Amino acid sequence: MHCPLLGVILVSIGGIYLGVFTPVEAAGVGATLVTVLAVGTGALRLGRIPSILVETVTMTAMLYLIIIGAHVFGPFLALTHIPESLALALKDLGLGPYATLLLVLVGYVILGMFFDGLAMLVVTLPVVFPIIIGLGFDPIWFGVVAVIVIEMGLVTPPVGINVFVVKAVATSVPMSTIFRGVLPFWFAMAACLLLLILFPQIALLLPNQMR
Repeated sequence: MHCPLLGVILVSIGGIYLGVFTPVEAAGVGATLVTVLAVGTGALRLGRIPSILVETVTMTAMLYLIIIGAHVFGPFLALTHIPESLALALKDLGLGPYATLLLVLVGYVILGMFFDGLAMLVVTLPVVFPIIIGLGFDPIWFGVVAVIVIEMGLVTPPVGINVFVVKAVATSVPMSTIFRGVLPFWFAMAACLLLLILFPQIALLLPNQMR
């Protein structure tokens, strides 16, 4: 099982590096290969495909509603000049780039306790991204940092949406046990985040190879 899965990863990532398909197309290729692998190994029965398709359509519709809301929210922010006002307010505080970045990251952790990752990104990026660019940070680097800090928020007590997802699967396991189980991963992500802030070139190594 591990070798075919490794092959899926190599095909998806290798196809991007070789220019055979775009990252979005690579996601479709990877999903197709995993589906074929699951059917071929018997892990996925054909009788379950209709219910899986219905669940996929439901999830996709929910995500598109979020994206539609973000498209409505974007022009509102542009008309009200909220990003510019917030950027000026943070600049007037005189905290400096890294202190301002710390405030943004703490805000993401707090929001991640209550919001889904995609919803949080589409709502906050129109406000946060101009501030980050204005502070002189690399946008690709911030994208990597944002993903990590959002995932930290999704497993942070007292809410942590991903913790409740685990609880829905492992119903017999107490919430306190699940939270204790995710703490090592939380600290590992915090350590990774610190390394990326101290050494930004770690996050930019692979993107720079693709330019």
